[in-house]
Amino acid sequence: MVEMLFGEEILRDGNEIETQEVCGFKEFMLVFYGAVWSAKSMRVAEAINNYMTEINPDDDNLTQSVEVLYLSNDRSRNEFDSFYNEMNENNSWCALNWNDSRLI
Repeated sequence: MVEMLFGEEILRDGNEIETQEVCGFKEFMLVFYGAVWSAKSMRVAEAINNYMTEINPDDDNLTQSVEVLYLSNDRSRNEFDSFYNEMNENNSWCALNWNDSRLI
């Protein structure tokens, strides 16, 4: 079902993997639309990261009950990479590629 919304593959830890493999067995899917240049986005992303650390202290991707998928509104690939890498320092976020046609 999630493939209908997000396609067959999404990013996880910088690698494209099958969407069903990532999202198929999660209790909740949090879709975050934001950008590195937005102060509000960064505050919300920080709160999400803190929450993810609390509920998934081991960051074991297979046992996480909540998955975060980042939909970028960044203006460049560098902005996307900056945000995505920062969010993945403590937790594992998924994302659609920065240049994904569904984000335009």
